[in-house]
Amino acid sequence: MSVVESLEPKYRALVSMAPVKYGALPRKLPIRGIYLFFEGASHLYVGRTNRMRERLRGHCVPSGSYFTATFAFRVVRKTTGRVATSYSKAGSRATSSKT
Repeated sequence: MSVVESLEPKYRALVSMAPVKYGALPRKLPIRGIYLFFEGASHLYVGRTNRMRERLRGHCVPSGSYFTATFAFRVVRKTTGRVATSYSKAGSRATSSKT
């Protein structure tokens, strides 16, 4: 079985899990893992981390910075229509966080 084929059951398990809110995370949480943010049937963001609890906190806690809240930053970019890739400082995460 190839590595890609072995991922299918894990993917199915991930998308069939019951949703968990950050405040209700289990005490025993895997250190490493893949997480999925979704709204209704729409998958919004998939992330991978070696520090699960800390990574989820960075996405969910209001004090997260643009370094830690990648998902939120992408949602804002999509909502505002500013999704084009730019390699200039104008409109970058660093300048966006100062406004």
